[in-house]
Amino acid sequence: MLRLLILLIALPVASQAQFALSAGIRSLAGDTEGSTDDDRRGFEGAIRYDRDLRGAFAWRAELTAVQMQYQRDDGTDRYQVSENSVELGALLRASMPRGAFTGVYGLLGPVTSWRLVCGASGQNSTDCDPGKEASTGYVLGIGYQSPITPRRDLAFELRYSDGVVAGAGAPILTVSLGLVWARREN
Repeated sequence: MLRLLILLIALPVASQAQFALSAGIRSLAGDTEGSTDDDRRGFEGAIRYDRDLRGAFAWRAELTAVQMQYQRDDGTDRYQVSENSVELGALLRASMPRGAFTGVYGLLGPVTSWRLVCGASGQNSTDCDPGKEASTGYVLGIGYQSPITPRRDLAFELRYSDGVVAGAGAPILTVSLGLVWARREN
């Protein structure tokens, strides 16, 4: 996955390259089967880099830091669990044609995630989904990007992720807001 991202970044620049910082909130979009976890929610912060390919298509490389919290019930005790993970994605971005939907785009691609830290309040040890220290899944998303200055845009995204460590076997829904620095050729 890392080699793919390096290759994507090294591709010759077309007419536009973008760098973005974003922050968002996450929540499970479904139930974790057989789990004793309640209501996984969290936050994310991401660094993104987009490069145009041809026409309405672009590649996106992104690194996302994720923090999720939830309640765990082991039958005798109920306690708060906190997990920190990182995700590395290589996504294809497709923009809508000019006209009424200018600024709307879709996202699709693989994402690999790794759990960095897992801890529980008031517990000596925590079993954070054994065997799920790393995982590869996918992302589907839709977004809207609007210029706020000649070289700065504001981006809003809604994403559906599945197969990532933070979801513990369930899909995740993410809403994020980002500031984009764009290099445009006239």
